[in-house]
Amino acid sequence: MPLTATTLLYGYRALADNRRLLDWALFGGALGLLILTTYTGLILLGLIVLFMVATARGRARLTSLGPLAALLVVVAINIPHIIWLERAGFDPLPALKAIPDLLVGEKHVMAWVNLLLFLVFSHAGLFVLAAVAGGVLAGPRVIAPAVERVPIEPFAKSYVYYFALTPLFVATLLAVLLGRTSPVGGAAAIVILSGLAVIVLAGDVIRLYRQRISALVWLGLLVVPPAVIVAATVTLPWTAAVDLEVSKPAKAMGQFFTETFRRRTGRPLAVVIGDKRTAGLVAFASPDRPSLYVDANPARSPWLNDEVVRQKGAIVTWPVTDAAGTPPASLKERFPDLVTEVPQSFDRMVQGRLQSLRIGWAMIRPK
Repeated sequence: MPLTATTLLYGYRALADNRRLLDWALFGGALGLLILTTYTGLILLGLIVLFMVATARGRARLTSLGPLAALLVVVAINIPHIIWLERAGFDPLPALKAIPDLLVGEKHVMAWVNLLLFLVFSHAGLFVLAAVAGGVLAGPRVIAPAVERVPIEPFAKSYVYYFALTPLFVATLLAVLLGRTSPVGGAAAIVILSGLAVIVLAGDVIRLYRQRISALVWLGLLVVPPAVIVAATVTLPWTAAVDLEVSKPAKAMGQFFTETFRRRTGRPLAVVIGDKRTAGLVAFASPDRPSLYVDANPARSPWLNDEVVRQKGAIVTWPVTDAAGTPPASLKERFPDLVTEVPQSFDRMVQGRLQSLRIGWAMIRPK
């Protein structure tokens, strides 16, 4: 969200006032870091290029040095990642060729509408605050203080409306085509201009009604959601026996498997093999910062292969689904000499009425 907001801020400054090359450089830096952080930054890059081509002021800026400087900064920031992709054998052409086939489907339209409705309902707090402070049902005789501002130029309005709406549609459309249940990149970054769009839509004279109630509503919208999350984290394991991801004992898991590998081999833990949730927690919390071999699938972990695993050794983990702690068939097939250890139990941060978290594991000794 901060990188998206910074990109949009300096993008507007660069387009509105082309006299400062620094604005273009800061715009390119923020956009480059956004793309390095998440590939969904490419969506914003495409929308910015489309906006520049579609507007007269944007087309005028294309002939200056600013856009070229911003592009060079974006490329410079992402050069190491581009080299990594090239060495990993990444090829975007198959995915691009599959796009026409993804567009065909009876359920796509309904899934897209459902995602859009989800985003609309996620703005419920904004709608409530706007209704309270905007004087809905306040009556014509109510006196409210007015906040006046310099009239907004049409270009600024177009910029705000465009980047408040188009990322929302594009991210949800891509999510439907890719079979995801949430917008690509998450909802937070694509609705970042919703509040600003409401303020722009309110006009150049904004009257504030019910100031005290509006302040309380704003404070409630700010405090209540995180308070509900904290309360649910503490109470749900006791009341509904719900296993929450946030309660997983990542630190204890990482410490146990790291120390076990060090003690048996005399080496630091270099590789953790397994699913993203279980092995990912171990790799993340381990002080040795091992690499994650996702499901022992080279396509999902191009930085590793079976030979590297045998040279460096690894800890293999999986969630226990039976009393014996049998490993998944895919792992057993890939590593037939895998010797299963006794499943390890861990207590969650909030245990409640849940049973201890049991993790099956095995160790591949280095050559």
